[in-house]
Amino acid sequence: SALLPEVWFCILRAPEMSLSPGRANPPPSLNLEEDWRRYIFQDPCELALSGSVKARLGVNFVMASKTTRLITVHRQRALPADDDASVQLTVKQLLAEAGNYHVSSDSLGVGAVVWDAGDVLAQFICSHPRLFAGKSFLDLGSGTGIAGIVAGIVGCSEIFLTDHESLRDLCMSNVSHAMEKLSDDAGATARLSKVEFEEYWWGGGLPEKIREKRSSEFFDIICASDDLYDSDAFPALLSSLTSITKGETLVVFSYKRRMDKREIPFFEQLSEVFRLAVVSLTSHPCEPYTETYIILAGRRGGSVDLLLRRGFL
Repeated sequence: SALLPEVWFCILRAPEMSLSPGRANPPPSLNLEEDWRRYIFQDPCELALSGSVKARLGVNFVMASKTTRLITVHRQRALPADDDASVQLTVKQLLAEAGNYHVSSDSLGVGAVVWDAGDVLAQFICSHPRLFAGKSFLDLGSGTGIAGIVAGIVGCSEIFLTDHESLRDLCMSNVSHAMEKLSDDAGATARLSKVEFEEYWWGGGLPEKIREKRSSEFFDIICASDDLYDSDAFPALLSSLTSITKGETLVVFSYKRRMDKREIPFFEQLSEVFRLAVVSLTSHPCEPYTETYIILAGRRGGSVDLLLRRGFL
């Protein structure tokens, strides 16, 4: 771990979320846009057929190559008694050698970087703790593990991080650093101490090692942050999402729009099984990033589907 450069995360209360003494913040509203095609892609028919769609980067590689960076995530209370003080987490990433922008020989690849969508997902979890507190949480493509760490802070009762085996040490090292930083928060420390990491290659059901450790085959919440980076993995991701969800499972995508021509068909296929709703940028701006969205999904006919249709979670 000594070889890994450090990235500083700050989880800070936003100024507009300041509290009056003895009063809890009201839960932020989740304005949902059910017409995901038009909300994200404006004119999807034209864009899907266009051969000149410009690809968009999902991370600032200059920032990704630096040994430190400061990211602000806005945390809200789930309960009046909860602590909402700001906390700094030391999160490690390993893409490039310190001092230059070239990929290091020791690099773990693009999975070892906090992508824009990962930061947006962390902000979303912190801003909506009632959606996550007490829930079981599965992260697909965990990378640095930041989503799972934040899930533990806001109160998820069970957390599994999944990615390639090569990222295990990075993920669990970041979890350990978070526990040290949160040593005065007994609840968060206890939850993070139970975080598990398992290798998961998409394309079917959950790995046997995860099933052996759990009483239920399904999770309450499944998160996927920037998992549309590689279009070759789309069929496997669709297969996994179909296999590991039920009607009560909420899937949270943090999606960075890159190439419409390949991503619109993915969401079209996904929407055959899941109802999709985009969290309006008016209720979750995703700043300072552009073309990054939180998309919620629930299996059609299930309880989450009903809540999404009513525009309420």
